[in-house]
Amino acid sequence: MMVELAKDLSEEGREVAVAKCSVPMFVEKSRIVREELDGRVEGTEVRLEFPLGWDTVIRFFNPKYYTSPSTSFTSFFHTDHSTLLCARRGDISSAEETSFLNSSEVKPWADGGGVVMVDLEEEVRGISSTAIREAVKEGRGLEGLVGKGVERVIERDGLYKE
Repeated sequence: MMVELAKDLSEEGREVAVAKCSVPMFVEKSRIVREELDGRVEGTEVRLEFPLGWDTVIRFFNPKYYTSPSTSFTSFFHTDHSTLLCARRGDISSAEETSFLNSSEVKPWADGGGVVMVDLEEEVRGISSTAIREAVKEGRGLEGLVGKGVERVIERDGLYKE
């Protein structure tokens, strides 16, 4: 599915790559991808951008997942030049977002550009995995929810029917 999304984005003129990692933590994913890219891509700065939902951004910064959060975050944001992208869907208040981004664990990384909050156009704010799964279960079309390539994968593999 991610390959199909990357194809759609490439057709729009964006340079995109997809990597499959068997590790659960984004800090580790970033390190692995960066190691693979080092020496392979010369003369071009490669940025790693991880699009995450709000709940996953909160989990990313939860110190219980790290032996040394500061070391892990430094590796992710500085050594690997990785960024977290999170789209605003309108379900989180401005006060809640500001409070989280200004918390002691997050502020240094958010202020440094490591956490980027993106405003979505009104017509796409409601698009989510949940909305897509519900549309498939209810037999509604996916037009406007996913690109044609992703729609083909969902239909071909019979995803989200149950």
